[in-house]
Amino acid sequence: LNQPPFKWAIASTGKVHSTGGLQVLGVKDFGTLIHGVENLPPEQILPGHLVSDSSDGQALLLDSSASAPTLVTGDAQTMGGVNLGASTTVRGQVKQHAESAKLPEVVVENYDPAGVSGVQDISQSTLSSTLNVSGISRRTGSLTVNQGGLALDEGYLYVDGDLEIYGGLSGKGAIFSTGDVKVHGLSHFSTANLQAIVAKGNLELDGSGPGASSFQGLLMSGGGQLKARQVTLVGSFVGTSRDGQGSNIDLDQVKLVASPQAIHLDFPNLLMQPQPVKPVQVMVPGHGLQTREVSPILDPHLDLSRFY
Repeated sequence: LNQPPFKWAIASTGKVHSTGGLQVLGVKDFGTLIHGVENLPPEQILPGHLVSDSSDGQALLLDSSASAPTLVTGDAQTMGGVNLGASTTVRGQVKQHAESAKLPEVVVENYDPAGVSGVQDISQSTLSSTLNVSGISRRTGSLTVNQGGLALDEGYLYVDGDLEIYGGLSGKGAIFSTGDVKVHGLSHFSTANLQAIVAKGNLELDGSGPGASSFQGLLMSGGGQLKARQVTLVGSFVGTSRDGQGSNIDLDQVKLVASPQAIHLDFPNLLMQPQPVKPVQVMVPGHGLQTREVSPILDPHLDLSRFY
């Protein structure tokens, strides 16, 4: 069965609001970004699409000014209304009051490696230097890395609580958290950096400017608030909450580049094993919270296209 690639650079069940200028585009090979988004040859720029499944009258608010313009090279779609700033350009279609995009939903607990052979337990709640993760690591309770950031060497980090990282991310790997995730001071662009962050709670990324701070990979949150400031995001930024008004995304001075490579992560060395079937609470649209018997996926192949 061949599935189409995930279409959206930004996708949310709630509102998507941008201030300070925004660029949304696509590339086939994210290695072409090595010299910066601003230096991409025009012929290598592909459509980058965004969608909001909110029915709010201002579900998509793409503010702009002459000094901070907004460019969406693809479509802007929502179940609600669209508000475009004076210096906002959408090269594709502006689709208001459209059908739902039927966004994916991930149960974070399905990826809990507790009981898997070889898991390294993190005993400290606060670390004062770089956290290096190679293989599978797990923390029971919240975790803060105060400086030095997180270095992943085909690493898999599961935090049963909140996660806060100062000093950015580097390397290749996946991060799962049952709470909120905050990352401060993201790294410079490198094709060696490729990560997935999946949070059950809110998600926040703070950079020091789109030219200096970059994240490559998949960002997915089931929380009500997703925020990104002064950063270039390469991959997909997805809010999946089915509660209340959904996941609201707030963007400030962000460049977002859709790339199929950046949302397909393959970690064959993790050798994770499925765990026994267990009950999990799942929010089912139209039916509320239900208990389902599931076998945790713990799949070393993280590919958003399978959710599309």
